[in-house]
Amino acid sequence: MKQFPLTKNGAMAKGLDNCHQAALDLFEKIQADDKFLHLFKPETDIVIWAPKGKSLNEISVKSQEVFDRCAENDLHLALFSYPAQLLPDHWNKVEKDQKHVVCLRSCLMKWEHLEWVDEIWDIIQNASL
Repeated sequence: MKQFPLTKNGAMAKGLDNCHQAALDLFEKIQADDKFLHLFKPETDIVIWAPKGKSLNEISVKSQEVFDRCAENDLHLALFSYPAQLLPDHWNKVEKDQKHVVCLRSCLMKWEHLEWVDEIWDIIQNASL
């Protein structure tokens, strides 16, 4: 607290703003790409999405594959199991063949992530081919 006091427009606030902006920037790239489905616009530094597929099972398998390929390229994402009943409307065309879908999750919690969004996106793109 001494190094980063909680003051409006202080260093901590600017750092947290960077994290949120990095998440928004990554979300915009995901949302604009027809290879992916997103869940919702990030309110913090967390972005959740998945590769498109015909069914929740197919999406779950693809998510695991992208997760593994990203890790091979030193981008460490997380996997997130999301209930099918809570999926947003833009997932309506996906066959609900299981109760949960495995999605990818990225926490852009380092202040520097704002500068790395393009590099992160390149790794995700290459892992999603």
